[in-house]
Amino acid sequence: TFTPNGDKINDFFIAQGFGIKQFTMEIFDRWGMKLFETNQMDIGWDGTFDDKECQIDMYIYQITAIDIFNKKHTYRGQVNLIR
Repeated sequence: TFTPNGDKINDFFIAQGFGIKQFTMEIFDRWGMKLFETNQMDIGWDGTFDDKECQIDMYIYQITAIDIFNKKHTYRGQVNLIR
């Protein structure tokens, strides 16, 4: 759960990790429409799409990372957006 309400506390959904040499994070709505994508671990989703606030809801994330040993890791899950 994250709360992108501008209070500078928990305003972004962001991934963290060590030993990652390649990274992609994608965010989808419940119908499968891609709302966000980044290839940089220091850039998180701010709960917007096309410069408009997304509604309070559950969203799907997919993170793909390749570690320093060239092993591919894929993580999928749900994140709740609460304002």
